[in-house]
Amino acid sequence: MKYIASGFAKHGLSPLERFLCVYKYAASYQYPKIERYDDYIKYGRDIKRIVATGEATCLGAANIMDIMLDELDIPSAVNEISFYKNGRADERHANNIVKLQDDDYRVRGIYGADACYDAGQPKFRYCLFPLHQIDELYQNEGDVAYSHEVERANGSPWEAFEFSKMHNVLGIPGITNENYNYYQRGRNLGGYLWSARKNFYQAIQCREIKKGTVDRALAAVENIAVTS
Repeated sequence: MKYIASGFAKHGLSPLERFLCVYKYAASYQYPKIERYDDYIKYGRDIKRIVATGEATCLGAANIMDIMLDELDIPSAVNEISFYKNGRADERHANNIVKLQDDDYRVRGIYGADACYDAGQPKFRYCLFPLHQIDELYQNEGDVAYSHEVERANGSPWEAFEFSKMHNVLGIPGITNENYNYYQRGRNLGGYLWSARKNFYQAIQCREIKKGTVDRALAAVENIAVTS
């Protein structure tokens, strides 16, 4: 992944153009047939398997994006959310949150990106959406819970790294020592994070990137190979 990303860097592209090269690459992966939860993990975190098969779950696509954007010095993090229906968690999902500043295209802000949902699509609907639109964008999936981190706060170092990355790199409310201690005392940290993130996303109010701007940047990278 880093090797492919370093290839994009050689073309003298702007930050938005570099991002779109990565997005096109991640969106080229197909969703695998999932028969058990282990399959979701394998096609979510086992990068060698993902590349070998050309298949990735939503978590896999998000991890591809994150690894490659890191290599291109574009701040990002994997964002795991839950969809709720009738007050109960119905499905988990992963996408990315990206911080972009590109003076060439007059793009500046923190945006969401979902290469999994755009996989195989001729038009990118989930590419660089303002975070305050997240409820509207996923409305067919159910109500969006902005974090299920609390359920796994004692999880692996990889998970802890992504939580801290959301908070430290992008400035998004996340698990800190202070509010995790709050959780350990029996308080509702999940509710706190959900509310804090929703307020944060609403407050950002990043200007929506015009479709023509993305189309112009895509045209600039049309002939750049995005395959492994």
